[in-house]
This record gives sequence, C-alpha cells and structure tokens, in this order.
Amino acid sequence: MLERERQMSTGLEQGVALPHAMFPGSFPTAGALALIPDGLDFACLDGEPARFLLLMAFSDDEEGRRRHVALLGQSIRLFTDPGLAGELLRASDPAAALELIRRAEGDKV
Repeated sequence: MLERERQMSTGLEQGVALPHAMFPGSFPTAGALALIPDGLDFACLDGEPARFLLLMAFSDDEEGRRRHVALLGQSIRLFTDPGLAGELLRASDPAAALELIRRAEGDKV
C-alpha cells in the first residue's frame, strides 16, 4: 500500500483519503476507517487535512476489481456528504460511527 501511495497520493478533497491497493491471490475485501477530527496531512488534492482515512485492500481478480470500483465510489459519496461527515466526526464511539454509516448506506441504495 505504501508503494501505491508513493506513486500518487490517494488524498482527495473535502477531508477524504482512500489509501487502497490490489493484492495478488484471492481473499476477502478488507478495510479500516480512521476518523480524525483534527485532521492529518495526507497530501490531499485541495491541500486540506484528511479527516476520513479509509484503508482498503482488494484481491486482484475480477471480483476484487468490481468491489474496488464500487467501494471507492460509495465511500466518496458517503464521506463528502456534509451532514454525515459532521455526524461521524462527533460520533461517541466506533459503534455509533458504524451505525451512522449503515443508515447512510441504506439511504443511498
């Protein structure tokens, strides 16, 4: 994943960074989310700090590539929603943040 970041930062805009990589072999898609209210310098396109850091790993097969495209798009829509972004950064614990994301995903499906 570090090699992927060296090629080009995955820091987008509006406080979103989506470091991701494809790995050989077959394994379940994996991810981890960090909510960073104070922000983290992640070389985002707009020069602002990242507040949402979603690390994702995909298998480099047809299913992994399909999930890669779908999850990147869905993640960008979720984390750039101003209402959801504010609620997430104020979430009291990981379970509360996960519930907010689940509700938002249901609204967008």
